[in-house]
Amino acid sequence: MLTATFRLPGIFGLATGGGAAWATTGNAVLRIDGSTDQARQVLSDPGASLTGIAFGAGSLWVEDAAGILRVDPATGKVTARIGVHASLLSFGEGALWALRDIGGGPLVRIDPATNAVRAFPLPPGKSWDLAVGEGAVWVSATCPASACLLRVDPATGRVAARISGRHLFGQVAAGDGAVWASDGAAVARIDPRTGRVTATAPLLSPLPAAGTSPVLNGSGLLAVAPGAVWVTRAGNAHHASVLRIGPQTSRLVGAGLRVGRQPQAVAASGSTLWVVTAQGLTRVDLVACAHGRCARSAPRASLPAVPAPVWLDSLQMVSAHDGWALAWTQNPASPAPQCWCRYTPPTAGTPGQS
Repeated sequence: MLTATFRLPGIFGLATGGGAAWATTGNAVLRIDGSTDQARQVLSDPGASLTGIAFGAGSLWVEDAAGILRVDPATGKVTARIGVHASLLSFGEGALWALRDIGGGPLVRIDPATNAVRAFPLPPGKSWDLAVGEGAVWVSATCPASACLLRVDPATGRVAARISGRHLFGQVAAGDGAVWASDGAAVARIDPRTGRVTATAPLLSPLPAAGTSPVLNGSGLLAVAPGAVWVTRAGNAHHASVLRIGPQTSRLVGAGLRVGRQPQAVAASGSTLWVVTAQGLTRVDLVACAHGRCARSAPRASLPAVPAPVWLDSLQMVSAHDGWALAWTQNPASPAPQCWCRYTPPTAGTPGQS
């Protein structure tokens, strides 16, 4: 059931850990208490471009345009600045792991004890997502013949196996004795010991035609918690829901729950799921309902006011106080489609148009 909604568009990264949910808003990091749903700002930098976030080794790891920031979650103090330009972060197997470029960059390991960086090459091809757990690092990638899942040895950084099959190029999560991958149309369960796809749970019926990717609508986002695998389902850009998969049966459990349009990130902890959509942040909880009747959802919560982030592509000042800038309408590092806006200056009797 939905227990809280935070109406704040512009959330880019989401993680759980230390009894809280953590979200980035472009120029700030927010902490949402898991027991009270109270939100507070722990880090603010108006000139930053904070996107992805992970929690591990008692620290927050935040993607910034200049590299990765290591942040003390209690004080919000930046304790280290690591010169790695990352597009994806995942903490597990005793280290922080990052992909430098979803287009085919190397895999990076950061030691939390020393902040030392090691880079490991990946096979040629495009990478999409990253997850760490079940004894390995898992990278969703394109192999020469088809989509595949790369199993990387966390001790050596070498690719130990390439798992081929349908529905593997997209989102990845690891936990509860399995690895889960989804292309937005279905979810595949992979045995981490044998590397075999043991089950497939369809999300969309009928399956989309070749060439269309439901991932772009936010379908197939995955989060794993003990006893539950969560996945988003979005057949179009206007309606989306979250569903639960039983880790033991690999089947969908119960009906879907609507959460808003265009899911962008999910994170789970215990019996709680956090979902970022185009409208803001939503909390979903598994609850026991006596006689099929559940308590009413909690009222809408609020997040601290944060200025909307702006990503400048170029800037030309015409005086000490005025200038013209060309800006992106959203984060240029996001895998979602981008667009440019053309502005026609006003003329006599005609207003300017975009």
